[in-house]
Amino acid sequence: MDDFFEEPKRIGCLIVPLTAIGGFIVVALFFAAIGFSAFISTTAGCIGGFVAVLIAGKIYY
Repeated sequence: MDDFFEEPKRIGCLIVPLTAIGGFIVVALFFAAIGFSAFISTTAGCIGGFVAVLIAGKIYY
């Protein structure tokens, strides 16, 4: 009966890629909306995706 209320463990395989993509898109679009160049926006998006993965990893694990 207790097994019914446990969360599935396989959801962890989706957390890292989805968080990285989400963090990249949000930060890159934010920097692009401010008016920075494409290179700076892409670099900031990569950093944002990395930070999002670190935060998600700390929360999930």
